[in-house]
Amino acid sequence: MKCIVSAVFTLSGTGKESNKPYSMTRIGVLVPFQDVDTPNFKNHGQGFNVVEMGVNNNFSTELINKFTSLFKGTPIIMDLTTSLDREAKNVVTGYDVASQQPKAA
Repeated sequence: MKCIVSAVFTLSGTGKESNKPYSMTRIGVLVPFQDVDTPNFKNHGQGFNVVEMGVNNNFSTELINKFTSLFKGTPIIMDLTTSLDREAKNVVTGYDVASQQPKAA
């Protein structure tokens, strides 16, 4: 799926309970804002929200390097391949860089 990627970053630290080190790469994707209108809650707006997804460790360094080389102050258009993890959350398993990129302001 073609996406507008606004950030690629790595979280690392030490687990509170396990006391073991961890490191995980995440990607921020811009998605169109969706209105919510229920009897108890309303949220209306325009623009984009950021959805954060995990990145498969097999190519996370490659993805970070590619994003860093292309990022010039504007989000990057990428064609992302995703799959569901054990918790039924989307994880990026592959990518391709779209030929048409936005121009920096």
